[in-house]
Amino acid sequence: MTPDKIKEVRDKIKKRDPAFATTLQVDTGEVFHQAGMSKRFYAATTAMQGIMANSHLMHPIDLPKDSNDIIKLSYKLADELLKQE
Repeated sequence: MTPDKIKEVRDKIKKRDPAFATTLQVDTGEVFHQAGMSKRFYAATTAMQGIMANSHLMHPIDLPKDSNDIIKLSYKLADELLKQE
């Protein structure tokens, strides 16, 4: 496997890592696992929150045109953030 392919696979795995995984054991001894949301989804939602809260500071040419543009930009920012891990 080439170094580029290895990096690509690692990046894909990073995007699916759970952000808030939990395990709970109840009194009966049963164990429940909750994967939580992915790190990518969490990062995208926080990026979206920042975009929406500060859109008045953006240059009009950079403003997202509709909700799909906001989503795409949010995931683009999330992907860049996860590359830094």
